[in-house]
Amino acid sequence: MSLNIKKILSALLASTVIASSAAVGVSAASAKTTRKTSSSTAALQETASVSEEPVYDFSPVPGAAASDKTGEFTTIGYKHTVYSLDDYVLALKRTYRTNEELKSALDAAAKTDVDYVDNTKSKYFPKIGDQGQVGSCVAWSCIYYQFTNAINKMLDREATDEHTFQPMFLYNIYDGCGMPRHIENLLFTTGCAPVSMVRDTQNYTNWNAEYEIWREAANYRMRDYICFATFGEAGTEVSSPDDSNLAAIKAALRDGDVLSYAGPIGDYKYENVIAAPGVDKEIVGDQIVTKCIGSGVANHMMTIVGYNDNIWVDHNKNGKVDGGELGALKIANQYGTGCHTNGCFWISYDTLNKKTTVEGAVNDAKRSIPILGPGKWVVTKAYGTSGIFLEYTINSDNRTDNYIEITAKRNSDGMTYTRKVTPYFYSDYKRASNQRLNYQGKTGFCDGSMVSDLNLVVEDLDSNNFNDYTWSVRLVDAGGDSSQTTFKEVKIVDDNTGKTYDVDAQFPISLNGADKTVSFKKYYNFSKLCLPDASSITVGNAQKFTFKTSNETFGSTPIKYTMTISQNGKKIFTKVHKASAVNKSAGSSVVKGSWTPSKTGKYTVTISSTDAAGNTAERSAEFTVNSQKLAVRSINIDKGKYVDMCDQIKITPQVTGGKGPYTYSYYYVKGGKTIKLAENTKSTFKTKTFGTNSGSYKFIVKVKDSEGTVAQATQYVVVTPASVSRLVYDISNVVPGKTVKVGAEVNYLPEGLSGLEYVYTSEKDGKTETLTKSGDKQALWSPKENGDYNITVKLLLNGKAIAQKTDKFSVGTKDIAGMKTINVNVVSHVKRETAESGYKLHYWNAAGKIGDSDCVSLNSTKEKYVGFWKNAQVFYQYVAYIPDDSVGYKFHIGTRWFPEGIEVDDGDPKTTNTVYVFNYDGDRAVYTNE
Repeated sequence: MSLNIKKILSALLASTVIASSAAVGVSAASAKTTRKTSSSTAALQETASVSEEPVYDFSPVPGAAASDKTGEFTTIGYKHTVYSLDDYVLALKRTYRTNEELKSALDAAAKTDVDYVDNTKSKYFPKIGDQGQVGSCVAWSCIYYQFTNAINKMLDREATDEHTFQPMFLYNIYDGCGMPRHIENLLFTTGCAPVSMVRDTQNYTNWNAEYEIWREAANYRMRDYICFATFGEAGTEVSSPDDSNLAAIKAALRDGDVLSYAGPIGDYKYENVIAAPGVDKEIVGDQIVTKCIGSGVANHMMTIVGYNDNIWVDHNKNGKVDGGELGALKIANQYGTGCHTNGCFWISYDTLNKKTTVEGAVNDAKRSIPILGPGKWVVTKAYGTSGIFLEYTINSDNRTDNYIEITAKRNSDGMTYTRKVTPYFYSDYKRASNQRLNYQGKTGFCDGSMVSDLNLVVEDLDSNNFNDYTWSVRLVDAGGDSSQTTFKEVKIVDDNTGKTYDVDAQFPISLNGADKTVSFKKYYNFSKLCLPDASSITVGNAQKFTFKTSNETFGSTPIKYTMTISQNGKKIFTKVHKASAVNKSAGSSVVKGSWTPSKTGKYTVTISSTDAAGNTAERSAEFTVNSQKLAVRSINIDKGKYVDMCDQIKITPQVTGGKGPYTYSYYYVKGGKTIKLAENTKSTFKTKTFGTNSGSYKFIVKVKDSEGTVAQATQYVVVTPASVSRLVYDISNVVPGKTVKVGAEVNYLPEGLSGLEYVYTSEKDGKTETLTKSGDKQALWSPKENGDYNITVKLLLNGKAIAQKTDKFSVGTKDIAGMKTINVNVVSHVKRETAESGYKLHYWNAAGKIGDSDCVSLNSTKEKYVGFWKNAQVFYQYVAYIPDDSVGYKFHIGTRWFPEGIEVDDGDPKTTNTVYVFNYDGDRAVYTNE
């Protein structure tokens, strides 16, 4: 019995990492024929133009409460799982930062009359690629096709070599780690270099660790991603081109996006596209997948690039067009133009289903779903480089045995942010299986010079606030080998100002199984630039500008200060000041000279300074000069315009002009009724806590000045109803008497909401049973008989139902034709009795118990190699399908692992007590109890 573990792990990575991937875009796709516009079009278009203001407010401290003293810039995660077009629209609104980007995507979602899109013909899409003999399908689909298309569409540029991204740049970094989501996290942090800078597509070891390459890569990073739920199972079949289960994906394709997905390409069965109304002659004869039959293992990554609602496949072979036979998705593979039809093929809509919906078509017992976990990259102009980089050079013969950790401590309140810089932040490289290599992918010592944008440590970092933090780095040799790591250089470079910040240590620094923390030297700097209150900046009123200095960053006196006012890049006012004595211990506030604006508009104030030693510092800020007339310029909602049920928001009007003091009145309109929050109050803000009512709220703020003049403004807030996206089960193969844990994935509710209750029930043949609670969000269920059950979860908030979902669940052995099913005992712990006796495997028995009595000793003559760890590990239970033949048994473990099976050459078809044990990393143990 032999297994290609590396091949298995590659397939496993593809099916876990990729099946959860996601994509992005910002343009229009080509349309050739049209159908009647959907009734939802007008509503979508109306939503897109509610306001011209920015749609989102972005928290500068994600993942940290205001009172915390440590914060971490959270990595991207699966925030949005899309099950419908409504889900997709909501995810867009919560993801894009500006109305300009949002409107493009919403317009594309509304154009439901487009029935033919081919994004391979877009200027943004690269030429068909070829991954060659390297198992890099994840990188080619996600980076070469999807990331290239997304970035080019955002920047409206053609996919030349300079504008096409190199999949091997990041594939070489994450290869072999065996951890999920590496591609997404590396695109989020490191970014990606273009093909023009890294030419070799077959070298899968070189990290290309050169400053110039890594600096260019940092210019191009993704912001987030949206996952589309896998469809085609019972209840989510695609039965027509207008099926709602396809609506979200087609909306993304209409917006010019391409979507990576994982699929069992070995199961695809091909025919050729036949002539049909609405099908161009150039498509006739293309390869099209009409069946997906086999293991169902998603072991290859490909890319959805378009769709055609008019392609016909005669699934039932009766010579006429029947329901479910129209439509196909276009797929791009990465094996060159000689593969399929010029590198692409189609998958018919009905083939997307586990069971056909076409009347009279044959369902094969081994039919599987061809597309799993498609997703959309989100790139946005609002997220890019700060221009401030950590640059470092390391000399080592083992790139997996060292890393750098950087810390930023905010001077004002001690808030601390710490992060391993890329590419090390997402994984413990001591566990990596990608060999002992240097940065060039070879053996022996060499230098590696890399770059990391510091907005990965502090979000919204810029040159103005950089010195609001004290920066330090920890240099680490992890001690996983006997050789030392030499850190030759570590510095911070601000490309915006041309400044370089060095550390307070002498290089080189050599470490072996140790770490050393060094701090960065400071420049003279302003800690804050203060503007007058927004309400006082009006035409004809003299203004005073101030700045504050702090003792951490103070320079030597005397200091010369220069204030400049400019508009549209043109200086309109300049004044020079000199400071005398300065209180270094407490800092000082220096009042600048007055300036009287003569007209309305947007302006920039810049205060620059030079101390006695010649050090310079500069800060700028924008402000708006308004007319003297009282006005409510806008209403700020602290959590943005899209909030969750039961959330609390802060409503703050932005008032200018008039004559103070002001009084404020706050109202909202819901269901045609106007509700008063407060009237004639001096409070400059008001909070509103929502209940269980969702929908659109119109907020109105009226402001009265001391002369009785009244002004008002309105703002809309959309409250998203709570929803249960899906029910989850800890095991899928359940027989009567077996206990299964049932849970629910809930969206759009605040964390830690009190009064929330989950009620689970099972229903079969009209009989309903309430499941036993095991926790706040889960329940335990032990079905008494085989059959199909309806499992329902109902969410109650203080006794009121706010969401529910029902799911079908089958109880009973799920046999495959020609096979019988047994449960496989699964290792929970590995115990070493003494130094001499070897290992014992502690496994779950049929009764679910565990203990020394359930041990299988592996030190007998029947012992086989066991690659488990010495410490306790957690594993999951899988089911083995065993063909009953005279040759021996072949085990098929789970739905993704070892699809071709593992031969057991015991020659006895009656032996059913062979125990196979597997863990995630591919180690295996075999013990035959005869």
